[in-house]
Amino acid sequence: MRVLTDIIDAVAVESHIGLWSLDPATGTLHCSPEMHDVLGVDATTCDAWLAHVHVDERERLAAALSAGEAFDLHHRIVRADGASQGVYVRARRIGEQLVGTFEAVEFVLQRALVDRIVSVSRFAASLAHELNNPLAVAVANLEMIAEQIAGDANLDEMAADAREALNRMRIIIRGLKTFTRAEIAGVEPVDVQRVLESAISVTNHEILRRARIVRDFQPLPAVGGLEAPLGHVFVNLLVNAAHAIPAGAIDRHEIRIATRMAPGPRVAVEIHDTGSGIPRENQARIFEPFFTTKPIGQGVGLGLAVCRNLVQAFGGDITFESAPTGTVFRVSLPIAKRSAPAVTPSLLPTTAGSRVLVVDDEVLITNALRRMLAIDYRLTIVNSAEAAAELFAAGTRFDAVVCDLMMPGIGGVGLYEEVRRVDAAQALRFIFLTGGASTPAAQRFLEQLSNPCLVKPCDFKQLRAAIDRIASEMHRE
Repeated sequence: MRVLTDIIDAVAVESHIGLWSLDPATGTLHCSPEMHDVLGVDATTCDAWLAHVHVDERERLAAALSAGEAFDLHHRIVRADGASQGVYVRARRIGEQLVGTFEAVEFVLQRALVDRIVSVSRFAASLAHELNNPLAVAVANLEMIAEQIAGDANLDEMAADAREALNRMRIIIRGLKTFTRAEIAGVEPVDVQRVLESAISVTNHEILRRARIVRDFQPLPAVGGLEAPLGHVFVNLLVNAAHAIPAGAIDRHEIRIATRMAPGPRVAVEIHDTGSGIPRENQARIFEPFFTTKPIGQGVGLGLAVCRNLVQAFGGDITFESAPTGTVFRVSLPIAKRSAPAVTPSLLPTTAGSRVLVVDDEVLITNALRRMLAIDYRLTIVNSAEAAAELFAAGTRFDAVVCDLMMPGIGGVGLYEEVRRVDAAQALRFIFLTGGASTPAAQRFLEQLSNPCLVKPCDFKQLRAAIDRIASEMHRE
């Protein structure tokens, strides 16, 4: 029995869930420290446990324990100070023993909410990836159509409106990708204004029923960080600002988003709201994990704690000031280290007639790329990574390879790895297109990659510039 008790205590430390074992024959109870903490007393017998169960539920738990079979139920614990604590108790039979878990209701609800958030995030990331391919087709074809109809004022206006509508879709989809993909360690230059615009697009539905959005942006250098975590920070702050303002009084309220330079040198982002403010008694605790003033089901109290940790991870800081007339949160971030200037397309030598392989499983995408690129390059188009691998295995080589990242089968990553094994120089010719790196492995691959990678729907001037750069390097070899 001592061995079983040691195992229970060890598992409880790892899981943060109270664990217990009961010998129905003797009524001897062994509890982990977490269960002792919730009960508020050292319970070594079944009767001692039952003595702290709410009187309305004591008989039901006693019957379940006495039956000695698996069960799953909820009951309330009444502590010595009279406070009531809801718990979930689960049990299963192992030999002659009942072994089970004992968990506070709020932690069960928090875990369920976190699981739901993770599921929604995965769905949103997948949705963003699937939407990017048809969006890329629409953008590419619209660009070709716009060139054909240039000069007709009415058609030019219609094309401009369509381009603006597609751009709004692109911003929304980018927002979904930015705030749902998992990140790995690292820091890169980030355009704060671009991340803020994505955050605004994601939270627009929460804000517009409550307040006007006021932008007060100054030209700023890039900051050191990562788009996804900073996106999470700004989304949380914007949602909190919106929730501080009652719905239905848009003319009296605003959320002002301001950017400016700060000492350090740093970049400062301020999010002001004209809501009711944070009560003084809560101000010292708002960054505590699991502290929330929202009703159960509307918040787990992790938002601001996570925001602070993310900002501090990038060497920044987050502070606030609050009064009954409103609250302002200030995020301070270090300026990114300078990197070497990129080569502009105008400085690249012409590479007309270069051999370019296009690999994408979406036929509509390859059709659009054919129309966009065939006039300048000698194209070979395939619709699977396996078909491309056969070309390379047969000894075919290209000046540049435009390859989708996420495809069925071995995909773009698998194709790149195969080519690199047999011809490392040819692997350097790859230019990746992606609608979103929707798996952690794909994200790690991109983080370690030096090849160009463009996000769909890409700017086709950038794509041509990337092809010309890659092809010109091959011609110089």
